[in-house]
This record gives sequence, C-alpha cells and structure tokens, in this order.
Amino acid sequence: MTEEEKISRIEEAIGLETGALTPETDLGALRMWDSVGKLFLLSMIKKEFGRDVDPSVIRGFKTVAEILLEMRE
Repeated sequence: MTEEEKISRIEEAIGLETGALTPETDLGALRMWDSVGKLFLLSMIKKEFGRDVDPSVIRGFKTVAEILLEMRE
C-alpha cells in the first residue's frame, strides 16, 4: 500500500475529505482529531493492518507521519 493510500485510509477513518492530509499535517489543528476519531483510527489500523495499537500511543501522535509509521506493513 502506498503512502497516499494510507493517508486516504486515515482521512476516511477520521471523517475528512480526500486530500485534506499530508504527512506534515498537525493533528492538533484538526477538529476531527478527537476521541471518536482516534477510536476509528485504532479500529482501521486493526482491520487493515492486523496491528493492535495501544490507545496511549495514538493519543501521543502529533503528525500524520507518526500515524504512517504505525501503519507499516
């Protein structure tokens, strides 16, 4: 899966329009980066990549690039 496809999955998981995110996007500036968005992201990572991510790790993410590292295959 390409980086662009992963970003698209992140956008879909947290309810953003396609093209809204880049690896440099500051998650703290996003209205959709709330507890529900984080829960949806956890669910997507589990479903798409078979990885269990500790919620405390998700809470610590500052940029999309950090999420991408967690989505490595």
